[in-house]
Amino acid sequence: MYDNDNDAILSMVTDILYTSNGMYWISDLTTGKLFEFHSDGKFNRELFRRGKGPSEILRPVSLALSQTSDIYILDTDQQLIMVSDTNGVEKTRYHLKNLPNSFGGNKLTILSNNELLWPTYRQPYVLSIRDSLGNIQKNLIKRLIPQGHHPSMHNNITYDIVPSKNILLYAYQGTPIIFGNIDGRKIMINLEPESELDELNTTFDLRPINEATTVSVLIREIFYKDDMIWVAYKSNLYEIPLDRSSEIIKHTLVDHKREQVYYQPVFNTKSDIFLVNYNKAQIYKFPISRN
Repeated sequence: MYDNDNDAILSMVTDILYTSNGMYWISDLTTGKLFEFHSDGKFNRELFRRGKGPSEILRPVSLALSQTSDIYILDTDQQLIMVSDTNGVEKTRYHLKNLPNSFGGNKLTILSNNELLWPTYRQPYVLSIRDSLGNIQKNLIKRLIPQGHHPSMHNNITYDIVPSKNILLYAYQGTPIIFGNIDGRKIMINLEPESELDELNTTFDLRPINEATTVSVLIREIFYKDDMIWVAYKSNLYEIPLDRSSEIIKHTLVDHKREQVYYQPVFNTKSDIFLVNYNKAQIYKFPISRN
């Protein structure tokens, strides 16, 4: 469990990354800071300075690790991607083109040196492959609610991609449905087959853009590991066999007091998941590796 102490004030965590040198980097939206922690939860240091100059950041919202162990840091206030080594030394930075001001808190994935994947909610497509300058190379997933209408929050997605296995998994967060493309084969899994959407959430009925609507987040995170689809759905975690050869496993996560952990965002590092509870100002770490 990671607590707010040792001069690390965590208010609204936007990403958690396990680096190749055994540390965790945690970005915070409210303070605009980036922190480094040991694997046992002990605070190590604050990374980079606040500002717009070299080795300075303003609002890091997403982190990604490349195959060469470089760390990509998406800074939305500066509209750029900083590339750093795992020691916190800046190597280069890319100033992004046409990045919407509302862009923030979105997952960044590195496919190659100049091929990145991230969601963009004000575009006709909600997931696109882009180059390091933000130019669209290929659109992947269309939005559910057209531009200029509510409830636009139904376009928010979570996803995971495994290029080596030709796997793309995604879910619109306001629905209980998982979509996937597995080596060219499309799949769809409904976690609530007996329920209608209006029993679970706001419906897809189009509304004027000036009409306030709220869409609950049902699927907070989805990712692939060990031939299983892992889904953070409502307050539980589900394991779904990729080949659907066995039953879905439902995990109800508890803390050291055996009390159920309620959380807002979820982050995974492939060997651990992190559940963030903003109300209690705590981060819970749960191992998911079978080794």
